[in-house]
Amino acid sequence: MDIGQMVFGNLISILVLALVGAGVMKIFQVAATMNDLKGLLVDIKRNTQGDAPAQAATPYSYERSAEELMRAVNAEIDHPVSDPH
Repeated sequence: MDIGQMVFGNLISILVLALVGAGVMKIFQVAATMNDLKGLLVDIKRNTQGDAPAQAATPYSYERSAEELMRAVNAEIDHPVSDPH
């Protein structure tokens, strides 16, 4: 084996090891950031629990089926509401 090949092989090994180490460090950095975000979301939820209204008053029920919604849309298309202007 040539000495140049040995040096080149060792440099490649060191480079791969450095890249693996950098990847592991990045994973820990992302995990720490995600943990911080989770804490912020818990704080936001805790601080806004009493501020939200019980339920918004809407003319439509959220439990309507897709077929009922399509009928309502088609009825509005067939008989549009006149513009008061």
